[in-house]
Amino acid sequence: FDLMEDGTYLMCGYMSDDTSSRVYVKPVKGKSYHSSLYYADGTPYVKHAGGVCHNGDFVYLAGDDGVDVFLLSDILAGKDACMLGIIPTGHDMAFCSFRDGYLFAGNFYIAEHYETPAHHRLTTPAGDQNTSLITVFRADESCEFGIDPNAVAAISATDKVQGMCFTEDGIVLSISWSLTDSNLLFYTYDDQRVGCVEVLTGEVPLYYLDSANLVHTAVLPPMSEELVYRDGRVEVMCE
Repeated sequence: FDLMEDGTYLMCGYMSDDTSSRVYVKPVKGKSYHSSLYYADGTPYVKHAGGVCHNGDFVYLAGDDGVDVFLLSDILAGKDACMLGIIPTGHDMAFCSFRDGYLFAGNFYIAEHYETPAHHRLTTPAGDQNTSLITVFRADESCEFGIDPNAVAAISATDKVQGMCFTEDGIVLSISWSLTDSNLLFYTYDDQRVGCVEVLTGEVPLYYLDSANLVHTAVLPPMSEELVYRDGRVEVMCE
């Protein structure tokens, strides 16, 4: 779920019949349409496609080992889109977001169902048991796919995160699993408590989303996923 500068929405998902996953385009005016996704060799791209965002000429999707990259012009034209490559993280991604020149890519934890790497599961300074990690990359037009593949930071987060967005003064996480209530967790920015964590490209600064900077929880119906922030409101895509 992604909001473009002109008000166009991008939405993504997989197909129940194992045909190609899709990115849907909802323009400000006119009918919605979609682009079917493929690998470079022409075989169908059938990944979960649980998160989408864009920057410059590229569309980024949450993938199995990182962030998968497609050409934005193909998506907006409603053409079949072939995967250009990957921004690797070394582990499954569940959601992604782009904000102010940075790409954020996070994973999803449910014990025994969806595990995260052991070093992503840690005790925060507030004493919380966080289980997932959001890896942060800097946009760079000189780099392939518009993103420097060397991570610059990471954010420790709770379990069951299915999406994120940014408000003027904080970060919102979408928390859901199966048919239980969803939660939107509202955090303030916190750059005072900084640790470090090892990611695929080396050690980076680690920031925390935990009870120390959680300011509000909103309870929603089941299956909230990705979020966008628009005109003072958080908009929610449900599965």
